[in-house]
Amino acid sequence: MLTPKQNFLETLKKDGHPDRLVKQYEYGFYLPGDPINTSIRPPFYQGMPEQQDAFGTTFIWPAGYISSMPHVTEANKVIPDITEWKDRLHLPPIAQLEGNVEAWKGYLERCAAVDREKQLVMGFMPTGIFERLHFLMGFEDLFINFYEEPEDLEDLIA
Repeated sequence: MLTPKQNFLETLKKDGHPDRLVKQYEYGFYLPGDPINTSIRPPFYQGMPEQQDAFGTTFIWPAGYISSMPHVTEANKVIPDITEWKDRLHLPPIAQLEGNVEAWKGYLERCAAVDREKQLVMGFMPTGIFERLHFLMGFEDLFINFYEEPEDLEDLIA
């Protein structure tokens, strides 16, 4: 019988031969809490007051809700006008973490503790480019900007 990792890798091959259906995420060990993600997002908790992440997006997590969520309003949009994004957006200083052995030490120790024969180690990034874009300007503005200002949106994405 294949390990969860081997079985998953077989499902990725064009002519692979997995020996069973893959259980969701059985093959991997998700490891949240890397220094980059923790420097971008403050600790969120249920019932917290409004907080901003390193990009300036406001988040809330009301009591009784399952998770935190961006709370983008006309008053707190990081990018209210896509044509002015370069003046409005200030990127977090994550470059200082590159090569910073001390910042990564605990995280890498946690990675090393995973049985690599049975599981893949996977970092956890809860948001992608699309999510970050609507965090910065809201869904409506994002979709309008895709249509009306594609050049500025492409520059921001780049």
